[in-house]
Amino acid sequence: RPELNRDKSTLEPSIGLCRGDAGSLGLLPSASYGLSGSTLFLEPVHGAASDIAGRDRANPIAAILCVAMMLEYVCLRQDLAAIVIQAMEGSLESGICTPDIGGNDTSRGLVDSIVERIKKLRSKKS
Repeated sequence: RPELNRDKSTLEPSIGLCRGDAGSLGLLPSASYGLSGSTLFLEPVHGAASDIAGRDRANPIAAILCVAMMLEYVCLRQDLAAIVIQAMEGSLESGICTPDIGGNDTSRGLVDSIVERIKKLRSKKS
């Protein structure tokens, strides 16, 4: 779970993962947080991945984690952030994942799985 580090003005994984330790750049969200508290820039850490561009193979997890961070820190909706993370974890635990982390699914397939899980989790909360 990302935590605010006011000394560095960033949000970073609390367990201090490095790119190589995570297993894939597609897993790492990042945030730059302005000292005044008025600016938050969220983005996946990964680069262009030109070798897989247009092939529906990029790992969307970092972008999805950025959405969860936005919900938690910008919208102040920890409940919704938790649902996004739970849905993402459920998809990965069920074996739906992209090739960079050992799966055979497409980016779209993983995103669709996560979206369906979010819908189910939201309907349970209603």
